[in-house]
Amino acid sequence: MSTQTASSSSSSSSSSSSLKYDVFLSFCRVDTCKNFTDHLYIALRQKGIITFRDDDEILEQGKYISSQLLKTIEESKYAIIVLSTNYASSRWCLIQLAKIVECIEETKLTVLPIFYHVDPSDVRNQTGTLAEAFEKHEKDPKINKEDVQAWKSALKEVGDISGWDLHDRHESKIIQEILERISSELNLIFQKPGRRSRLWLCEDVLHILKNDTGTEVVEGIMLNMPIEAKEHLSAKAFSKMKNLRLLKINNRHQKTMERNHDFKRVKTH
Repeated sequence: MSTQTASSSSSSSSSSSSLKYDVFLSFCRVDTCKNFTDHLYIALRQKGIITFRDDDEILEQGKYISSQLLKTIEESKYAIIVLSTNYASSRWCLIQLAKIVECIEETKLTVLPIFYHVDPSDVRNQTGTLAEAFEKHEKDPKINKEDVQAWKSALKEVGDISGWDLHDRHESKIIQEILERISSELNLIFQKPGRRSRLWLCEDVLHILKNDTGTEVVEGIMLNMPIEAKEHLSAKAFSKMKNLRLLKINNRHQKTMERNHDFKRVKTH
């Protein structure tokens, strides 16, 4: 795979800080939800890469795509598009695709296409099964012709981006290459305290709690406060740490507060 992408891999620190997700996954549910996309999603999360995958939490099948889901694309640094056999048949997927292409310029979104058992040339030229899909869209009276043209244009643009072709390749190797690509570019970000799973150094813990820079990567916090230290901590700082399972704060002049993984029992001693 070449290193060509739809946008520069670097972005300003101000734009990076406003992003909520590292990766937005766009895929056709019937093709890859329970195989490749699921394996990729788990691998990304295990690597500490904050990834959004729509699991019907925002959009129920049969309903129009929500503005909230489109906003999620704007809040992502990367968009991984799993282009599969039925991707172009899904109006849902094509609306996402058009928004992703729009964000290449507007938010400097980096697009990483995966050609999952589809020929990249078919994607660029809308031939084969993609031609059949668009023929159905064009005949559908509920679909605006301008939207169809926009979807075709977006698909062509994504088809021109260098990506991964799974033809005769092991899926595990493709996933590993994707992880290495994204991890290497996010390496500097991962050095920040809020992007580590366990925190115990006083300065690191206070940094994320006082600056509200924690993320869902954080799973455990142990804070041993110096005797003379006095800090006023807000509960809001914990709102982004959705996977926090252990919280232990200790000061020699105070009782230790310890919470277990489900936060239902609180024990002092």
